[in-house]
Amino acid sequence: MKMQVRVGALAYGGAFVADIIDGDPETPKKKVFIRDVAPGEVVEAQLVSEEKNLIHASLLQVVEPSPARITPPCPWFGACGGCDLQHLNIDTQRDAKREMVERALQFQGKLKPLRGVTLIEAALPAFHYRRRVSLHLSENGEIGFYRSGSGDVVDIEYCLLATDDLNAALKSIRPLLPVLCPHIGGITLEQSQNEVFCVLQLRKGSHLEGTAFELAKTKIANLIVEQNSKVLFIQHNFVAEKHPRFPAGHFSQVNESANQVLVAEVLQSIESTYVTELYAGAGNFSIPLAQRGTLVDAVEADPYLARHGKDLVASLGLTDKISIFETTCERYLQRTPPQEAILLDPPRSGAKTILKYFEPQKSKHIVYVSCSLPTLTRDLKELCAKGYTLESVKVLDMFSQTHHVETLSVLKA
Repeated sequence: MKMQVRVGALAYGGAFVADIIDGDPETPKKKVFIRDVAPGEVVEAQLVSEEKNLIHASLLQVVEPSPARITPPCPWFGACGGCDLQHLNIDTQRDAKREMVERALQFQGKLKPLRGVTLIEAALPAFHYRRRVSLHLSENGEIGFYRSGSGDVVDIEYCLLATDDLNAALKSIRPLLPVLCPHIGGITLEQSQNEVFCVLQLRKGSHLEGTAFELAKTKIANLIVEQNSKVLFIQHNFVAEKHPRFPAGHFSQVNESANQVLVAEVLQSIESTYVTELYAGAGNFSIPLAQRGTLVDAVEADPYLARHGKDLVASLGLTDKISIFETTCERYLQRTPPQEAILLDPPRSGAKTILKYFEPQKSKHIVYVSCSLPTLTRDLKELCAKGYTLESVKVLDMFSQTHHVETLSVLKA
């Protein structure tokens, strides 16, 4: 079934919400979810699937184009599932994502921050900002990201979101795919300063183990080093190094420029002299806080991040300011109440399991950094039900060309 729709706001997941303005008169006026469109456009769409309250549709043609629409620079855009918004200019992307956050909080969480939902204005790069990419490798030798909505690998030569050094590493790896693909199902390339670390993920069901894996890894490493001396290999999902000098493949902020802005915003948001930081990683926030004089109890469950953080703290002479606890946040909070100020940056699953330990009478200030809008909305709703007031939510375009955003929320008792 064909229909004509007018496009509205961006929804979490990368589709836009649209209203039917011309279609089958028997079709209820459901909301339409459609990708590759721009706010305000009138487009012709084809029904793909229908649910109780909404319709999923695909774009047939643009009837009234938006001035924000541009030609996507990536030749794999539309096939590759990595980007959602390359067809929009960067200002429109950022405005759409700010509105997406505001609408999610309002309609899913019944939340309205006292100082609103604002976009952090910063001169951030639209491309070549990612210093870590996780690529899939098919058994047929394709390397890239999954096709949108499927598990098929879209073979790419480069990624416009990745740094130049990561793309150079990808080019170096390509001739080795016949050696890799029988046993390696994924490759993570991560940049630290002027080095690129390559993390191999063993293919599920592979029988390459132990010494055989080490020999294969060494062979591949030697071949790549001949082409690109910046690429180093470490082992990730096997028997990992006990003390890696850089925890590649573990969590870190992928956008260095945006992360600098985020750290500055976190520092500005925390006035307390003593902070409990949960999901602290390797000290992304803890170290800058300590450098300005704040005492920090930093909690991190990943042993590689915690150990790397301890090494950094020691090298900077901050052991009197930062205490790093290598344990889960829940185990830590079971025996240690948090300080008056709490800083947390949880994984995409959010912080649901630990919110029961937050008490407005004791911890009066929370700064919540999140990259997952659904779990953020859920957790903020619960915190407000406990007696906290949502002061502000700021949106940072950490992940340009995609629907993902980084948010910084401030709550007070």
